[in-house]
Amino acid sequence: MRDLDRNLRAYAEYIDVLPVTASEAMRIKPARTRLQPVLAAAVAAVIVVIVVGGVAWLAGRDDRPVVDTRPTLPPTTITSTTTTTTTEPTTTTEAAALVPPITWARIDSPVLTGGGGEWATSMSVVNGVIYVVGADWPDEADPDAIILRSEDGITWERFDDPSVFGGPGSQNIFGVAYRDGVTVAVGLDCTEDESACPAAVWTSEDDGHTWVRLPHQEAFPMGPWERMLAVTATESGFVAVGDEVWTSPNGRDWTMTQELPDFHMMWDVVATPDLIVGVGQRWDNGSEAAIWISQDGTEWTRVSDEAGDFDAGEGKVSWLSGVTTTDRGFVAVGMAGIGAEAPILDLDAVAWRSADGHTWRRVAPALSSESRSEEAEAVTQVDGWVLAVGRLYDPDQGPGFEGPGFVWASSDGGLSWTQLPNTDRIFGWWTDGYTGMFSVAEFDGQVVVAGTAPHVGVAVWIGTIESS
Repeated sequence: MRDLDRNLRAYAEYIDVLPVTASEAMRIKPARTRLQPVLAAAVAAVIVVIVVGGVAWLAGRDDRPVVDTRPTLPPTTITSTTTTTTTEPTTTTEAAALVPPITWARIDSPVLTGGGGEWATSMSVVNGVIYVVGADWPDEADPDAIILRSEDGITWERFDDPSVFGGPGSQNIFGVAYRDGVTVAVGLDCTEDESACPAAVWTSEDDGHTWVRLPHQEAFPMGPWERMLAVTATESGFVAVGDEVWTSPNGRDWTMTQELPDFHMMWDVVATPDLIVGVGQRWDNGSEAAIWISQDGTEWTRVSDEAGDFDAGEGKVSWLSGVTTTDRGFVAVGMAGIGAEAPILDLDAVAWRSADGHTWRRVAPALSSESRSEEAEAVTQVDGWVLAVGRLYDPDQGPGFEGPGFVWASSDGGLSWTQLPNTDRIFGWWTDGYTGMFSVAEFDGQVVVAGTAPHVGVAVWIGTIESS
């Protein structure tokens, strides 16, 4: 216990918070929701009691279930208040971009890290279940798709049966959605020589406990770029987007409804009862952010440059990686900066916002600091706060040489943003600073963030927003 106390005090000093010993952590008061006990458990890593289905499991015992996790970090609370000047084309607003007080705990589980080859692509919360999806990429082997599932954020199940998620080539999953008793996971299934990577769909009809891969369909052409990169449930079924657009009334039967031009792609999609919004990039004279809208998933219109404020500027590139609905409309996030031809990449994390999905305005200034290159990858709304996560790039190396993840917060629907302090330490320590933050979601009133790194695997953090 003394060694753990000493380690916790050292870690607390590192992140500039009051130290909490393991013995003190045993007495942390349980909080409101079902996820909160993990915050106390995170600082009491020597003995962790997790209640699963009414049975108490002792972490560290040989007979614990395979889905058990062992939280190992002390909770960390970060607060700050700054003022950010935010300019839109017609107004200049001096807005207080308050930072929500969030207490974080990392879920450290062998189910998430496995053999260290896990590379997650996204996280979704659908029908009360958290899904982290991607691929298991062993050294010198083709990756097979994986699904990681949790009903509480603490205990996790892993689905990686090669007969369902493997094959002669590469398989990967990029998104999950749920409707009418069917959970759908979408991705790709490449041939052995990787000459073709058609779209692929997996389905579950028992809330994610068992999965089947759908047989190849005519709607999944055998081309090199036919990936499904995201999926959402709509009023009439499912819409999947990527290199093309597909719809399905039931998750089993799919139709390609929109062929996108070469090097145009949607990275994410979100739906309301009235509008479906897909975000990504188009490639004409370079990569520029792009947004498409549809009433039914069949007929799509790309938002014009004038209505979208998408012009990245000569010699620059931009794209959008994530989109969410908010109390005030929509927020999309991504990257804008100097192109890859430049000797040093200068990437800014950026955001666009819209009240109706038809007219968009880029938030200025960019989210990033002047001295760093960052990309925002995902965005969600939790308890009235709009939260975006992303990654830091080494400006001398560019994409592929990421540093710590980061989190941005907005209290006014995405108009003004403030970066949460110390997130590079909270989210970067577990891989010596190399962490890609790829997804964020709301779950039971809390924030769930997922990240990934080579040779380490997947990490999940749970954040509790403290009441004011």
